[in-house]
This record gives sequence, C-alpha cells and structure tokens, in this order.
Amino acid sequence: RRFKVRDSYSTGFTTSTGLAEGCALSCYGMLIMDDIMHRYIAAQYPLLRVLSFVDNWDFITWNAQAATQQLDALLEFASLADLTVDRQKTYAWSTSAEVRANLRSLGIPVKHAAKDLGAHVAFSRQHTNSTVTSRLDALTPFWTQLRQSRASYRSKLRALRTVAWPRGLFAVESAPISDNTWLCQRRHANKALSMDKPGVNPMLLLGLVEAYVDPEFVALIRTVGETRLNCPLDFWASDLFPLAAGITNSPPSSPAAVLLGRIQKVGIAIKPTGHWEDRIGLFHPAHVNFAELCHRLQWQWH
Repeated sequence: RRFKVRDSYSTGFTTSTGLAEGCALSCYGMLIMDDIMHRYIAAQYPLLRVLSFVDNWDFITWNAQAATQQLDALLEFASLADLTVDRQKTYAWSTSAEVRANLRSLGIPVKHAAKDLGAHVAFSRQHTNSTVTSRLDALTPFWTQLRQSRASYRSKLRALRTVAWPRGLFAVESAPISDNTWLCQRRHANKALSMDKPGVNPMLLLGLVEAYVDPEFVALIRTVGETRLNCPLDFWASDLFPLAAGITNSPPSSPAAVLLGRIQKVGIAIKPTGHWEDRIGLFHPAHVNFAELCHRLQWQWH
C-alpha cells in the first residue's frame, strides 16, 4: 500500500492484518472478512446467529445457555483474524432478566437501549428514545445560524426539509416521540423562520400552510415508507392489526407500536385484512401507489 501526499508517493508498505480506512480495496476485504466470520460462527457455534455490517457485528441467540458464549466467540474469532475488538463499544442485551443477570455476573456490560448503525434500538419495555432526542438537541447551533441567515423565507423552508429534519430525524422510525418534543421542535423552526410573531401558530404554519415541513408529519411519512420497504407483506394483518385490536402486546419502541401510534393519531383505522380506512375509504398501505399514500396521509393530517 502506497500513500500519496500532493504529487509525492511513498514507498510501499506491506500489511498482514487490518483494513485501511479510506482505501477502496478495504471494502472488498471487509466483505470477505465478514463472510469468513459468518462461516466460522456457523461451524463452531451453531446456536449463534450473526448480523454484520462492515465492522458492526451483532451476535444473537435464543438459547439462554449460549447467550454467555457470544463474547467468547467474538474474541476468539478476532484473535484468529488478528483483529482488535473495541471493548468500550461492546455490550450485551437480553429480553430475559435472568440472562441479563448472568451476563452482568460475567462482567459484561448490559444495556436496555442503544444506538445501532445510527438508529435507536430498545431491548426492553422501557419507553426510550435517547438517540433521536440527542440528535434533535444537537440542532441548536443550526437553529441559531438559520435565524441569523439573510436567506429568503422559501430558502429557509428548503433548509428545514433538506438539512434540519434529515439530520435531526434520522432513524425516527424506530423511536416513539412525545408531543412535547414535537412542540419544542416546531417552536425552534418557527423562530428560525423569523415567524415567532403574535398570532402565528407553529403547528398551523408548518403542518397546514407549508406541506412536508412539520417534523411530526415528516416522521409519519418516513415511518410508513420504511415499513412498506422493509416489512413483509403479511405484517399489516399478522402484526399490526392484532396490536391495534389489543390481541397482542408490544413494547413501545417496537416498529409495529411506533407505526400504530403515528397512524392512529391521524385517525386511520386498521382492518383484520391489513387494510387501512381513512375518510376516503379502504386501501392497503403496501399495494397503493406511494404518492397516493402520501396524499391520503396528508389529508388525514390536515
């Protein structure tokens, strides 16, 4: 591997371990490494399942006895591959209190919620959304800069759609957000638009006058869109309807619970077949054209 500084090239360096960050070949190398790791774990630890994305490795098992072997399996493979595991970023989770106690007894840090690939993931029935709220709190300098900007009103609206909400609401589909948080974000946006004047209601301005600028409506559209993209076709009838009908109980941070809370808030009813019913009539969220779905959601929102 050689390094270039301006027009000068270094002599070649050889390496037998690791994958250089920023090198295009490292992408292919990491793909091979992940494949080897999957095959190794499948052969040596058949009760464990691995989910990998580059250097983000998740070990999962439904066997209580095998749960405590996951860290050993990770460290064993890393040692054979001459890789280093960042123990500060390594943690365990479980939906079983007994397994969590066993993991803690082994000195393994246990979490009830964490950030995984940028998204908030909750592992218990606790109502958590810290990953998203921390992103929204990090928008404070942006609000100040936008308010001080001499850009036009339309340009500032475009900044809300293309900068503020993509940055602050990243992976909002996996976390429930309180009404107070939405109100706070509307006020920030209203102030940044220099519209914090007597008689101006932030929710009416963002959610009714300006389409697709209200943060809660943006979260609604993204949640429905991501569910359509990633959930199987039978999800709407087998998971969403039983939850809506009270037949099953789901943690507040589960994808079904987050989706259900947002669509019920705009008055959409769920049918046993998975169809939705709004003021216009019945439709299936997975079959209807997405543009039409967005228009129906906007109608319900108004």
